[in-house]
Amino acid sequence: MSTQTAVRAATTPHVNLLPPEIAEEARFRSLRILMLASVLFAGLVGGALYLQASGEVTAAQDQLTNAQSEGAGMQTKINALANVPVIYAQVAAADQQLNVAMGSEVRYSYLLNDLSLSINRNVWLSSISVVQNPLSTDGTGATPPSQGVPWAKAAIAKVNFSGTAKTYNDVASWTDFLAGNKFYSDPFISVANVGDPIGGVPTIHFESTVFVTDKAYTHRFDTKAGN
Repeated sequence: MSTQTAVRAATTPHVNLLPPEIAEEARFRSLRILMLASVLFAGLVGGALYLQASGEVTAAQDQLTNAQSEGAGMQTKINALANVPVIYAQVAAADQQLNVAMGSEVRYSYLLNDLSLSINRNVWLSSISVVQNPLSTDGTGATPPSQGVPWAKAAIAKVNFSGTAKTYNDVASWTDFLAGNKFYSDPFISVANVGDPIGGVPTIHFESTVFVTDKAYTHRFDTKAGN
């Protein structure tokens, strides 16, 4: 092939036999396909976002429902405990009444048991009487147990004993015994004279009095601190 022929072949004109409408239709079809794909993509993205948002709303609604259910349960418990303060107040009032009623309790059985274990073996008691006035020391003007004994200390009760001893020294030891007991104060002998012999042995009949101090209170029903 000559150089001239090659140049001629390279410059051969190209003839487009397709009408312009067909090319325009092809471009429009391509654009329509692209738009449709964009719409589909946007729909897929929107659907995904909707599903995600819907799931979050459902989860939030479930949390709200659970919270409301728990709140209703707590309110039920609160309603059930509404009477607790009233009950506590009633218990406190009952404790106060018990304290007032039993605040002056003295367990004389303990005192008598102590006497029976510690009394002089040469002293026998034939009778015991107790006069207790729980109002005597609270300023109400009630008659105190120690009235008529001006030198006696404040007391909550008075105990009168009647008994027999072998000798006057035994009577004195009995008085010393009462004076050394922390629950008693100001013992004294009101009567001491020769009594009837027992088995031919002379005896001394005596009558004595002792006052009971507030240390004898049991305090078993006192209101405890913090109650």
